[in-house]
Amino acid sequence: MQAVFTAANAVVLLALGALTLHWPPAGFAFLLVLPLALLGFGSVFRAGVSARAIFVTTATSMSAGLAAAAWLWPPAVFGYALVVPLVLLGLADMAQTRQAVRRNFPVIGHARYLLETVRPELHQYFVESDTDGRPFSREERSLIYQRAKGAVDTLPFGTQRDLYRVGTEWINHSLRPVEVPDALPRIRVGAGVCARPYSTSSRG
Repeated sequence: MQAVFTAANAVVLLALGALTLHWPPAGFAFLLVLPLALLGFGSVFRAGVSARAIFVTTATSMSAGLAAAAWLWPPAVFGYALVVPLVLLGLADMAQTRQAVRRNFPVIGHARYLLETVRPELHQYFVESDTDGRPFSREERSLIYQRAKGAVDTLPFGTQRDLYRVGTEWINHSLRPVEVPDALPRIRVGAGVCARPYSTSSRG
């Protein structure tokens, strides 16, 4: 693979040089491609095929390709408005020493920080279930919002909770309900041990 990347940089550099001799305006692209090609040779020889070498080779090919396209179709030169900022961003990533991800993966390394920024939103909307959130789940928040707006806050066709989990409690309808006595059971609290005992219901 090292030979492939080295040959690719060499072919692009020679082809752009030949185009510059035939069409002098391509010399402006040659001024950009020459240092990129030299940087590509150095990256391949020092570290082999890496993301840095791939970036440099891609930048070299795109810059030379736009020059060839502009020779055939002049408006293609406006493509440099997109390519040059990306190349400069990649070179800045390779030169800085504060973030290893950007240094080893020019341009595409920014995607890691972008995803890290939107991680809470991605987790909330695509990973987290309706009952997993802390301190309040999405189910509980939705219930509060619906009640605050006076909207219907019930869910038809049962629940979304795992009723078979250990510790889950619920109330079932009884096919043979127990008859409720006419006199509610009472408990005498403090009888014989205090001055003012009182009666309370045994149904808590």
